[in-house]
Amino acid sequence: MFDASLASVRAEALLNATNRFLRCADLPELAGVIVRAAASMFAPSHVAVAFRSPTGGARILAAAGTRPAAARRPAAEQAGRALIERALADEELCTDDPGSGPFAERVRAYGATAGLALPIRASTGVAGVLFLLYDDAVEIDPRIRELARGLAGQAGVAAELLSARADLSRETRVSSALLQVSQRLATLTDPEDVPRTLVRAIHAATGASYALVARWWEPTSRVEFTAVEGLTDEQAVAMRAFEPVADQFGMVRGGLDGRAAVLVPPFDPDDIPVPFAEALGVTALAGAPIIVEDRVWGFLVVATRAGDPTIVDSGAELLSGFATMTATAIGRTEAIAELERNRLYLESAVAARTRELTQVVDELSRAMQAKTEFLSNVSHELRTPLTAILGFTDLLLHGLEGPLTDAQHEDLRTIESSGGRLLGLIDDLIDVSRIEAGHVELRIVPVPLTALLEDVAAEVRPMSVQKQLALEVSIGDPPPIVYVDETRVRAILANLLSNAIKFTPSGGSIRIEAEGVDAYGLRIDVVDTGVGIAPEEQERVFEKFQRTAAPDLPGTGLGLAIAREYSRLHGGELTLESTPGAGSRFSLRLPLAGSPERLS
Repeated sequence: MFDASLASVRAEALLNATNRFLRCADLPELAGVIVRAAASMFAPSHVAVAFRSPTGGARILAAAGTRPAAARRPAAEQAGRALIERALADEELCTDDPGSGPFAERVRAYGATAGLALPIRASTGVAGVLFLLYDDAVEIDPRIRELARGLAGQAGVAAELLSARADLSRETRVSSALLQVSQRLATLTDPEDVPRTLVRAIHAATGASYALVARWWEPTSRVEFTAVEGLTDEQAVAMRAFEPVADQFGMVRGGLDGRAAVLVPPFDPDDIPVPFAEALGVTALAGAPIIVEDRVWGFLVVATRAGDPTIVDSGAELLSGFATMTATAIGRTEAIAELERNRLYLESAVAARTRELTQVVDELSRAMQAKTEFLSNVSHELRTPLTAILGFTDLLLHGLEGPLTDAQHEDLRTIESSGGRLLGLIDDLIDVSRIEAGHVELRIVPVPLTALLEDVAAEVRPMSVQKQLALEVSIGDPPPIVYVDETRVRAILANLLSNAIKFTPSGGSIRIEAEGVDAYGLRIDVVDTGVGIAPEEQERVFEKFQRTAAPDLPGTGLGLAIAREYSRLHGGELTLESTPGAGSRFSLRLPLAGSPERLS
């Protein structure tokens, strides 16, 4: 049977076959190449190649040669399956070997006389079987067996390479599918959109026949299908009407324990209820739980009617990845939805509070306007008769109505003094009313600064002399001309000086300083050695109707408030530095301006 002259030809044929093996794209193509090479090299009556299938067992992918009628009988078919199962156990079988009786019987039952079965081995185990069968009673030469082993060995290498390629392709498809689904889920902001988007993306990315998302309701232990893709309308209606409980659905029980699963026929009724399987008509089914913040939110299920190897081989891994991304998307969209609800609530609360505050502000504004109008009207109504009283008092004091006794003269002096203080209060109230109503307009004019300070000091000097206070004006290098409302600035300085005289004991001193400018502009200080003001009272003295002086000292509590408002109308400020028992320093800051237009 073995011709030595053909040895080199067969060796070259083995080499050529090996090269062809490496170019095969899948197992069926590889099986065909193996069959043709074996038929050419060993001239068997019948040659066949079987490979393991993804669902278990093995099936013949390629065959060649004659097949007698006896081989087509049921007994022969059963014998062929027995031959495959025996060889898949990693056992080389030959009818020439001692103890090969059982194998020889199966070969004869198949319709042949002699035969050889060689396992096609890969690194992970037996990948398939090569069968060489002969109708004639021949002895299979050991050199033929050795050459056939070489052919089977090269086929095993090629099968392993195809498996590696398939794994890489499968991993690429899985990665691509995960990426596509992740990109779609990343754009969502509404939790209700996640199931619908997910099933569409998985169906498109994996090519699965069906994709379903089911929600798990723990209080009732039921499953509700919330999104489906790939089903007909009738199937979708039937699926939504079917609400399995955990006791009826083994995949649900496994999912509640955090497990993913892949199921292939024959399905266990304990895993998949019969109505569910019949409704889908599937050949492979994969499911995984969707776990959000340590709770089972629901389940992800994909199925195929054609036994897709991607689902069979990588379904658990693929769905676990999908489920993880889904959980992330649900958690993120639920957080976004919660933030949106909080935002709307806060907006509503802020709007309501704003309306309340606006109403309060409006009421306060109306009350303030009414108070301002009242003060203005009352002040004017009081000022008119008071002016007449003071006018007639002056006439009496000057003897225009006849001579006065000393007692009458003293009484009129008291009337004049009290009336003057009351007139000052009325004038302050009128000024406050004008300021609050925004009716004060400044008349900015160029004013010689030195003359202004000297004039104000001269006006109050009699009061300082009366209290035996030293009053001096210190002028350094300020600008000679300032652009201000002279009347208002005189009022500010007069108020500061009169307060200094009022609160400085006899023997003290008061000084007006105008040394120059600082970063804020022109600075004029009124410094005294009086009683000083406590730190907690220093801001209160600028508030309206706030007095820190003893009750027996005259004053309305309006002077400093008016003075600060006048300074701010100029774009400046009035500040205070004081130490109790050591005196006070009031600082008037006014912005420098090159013209009245610039300041106004």
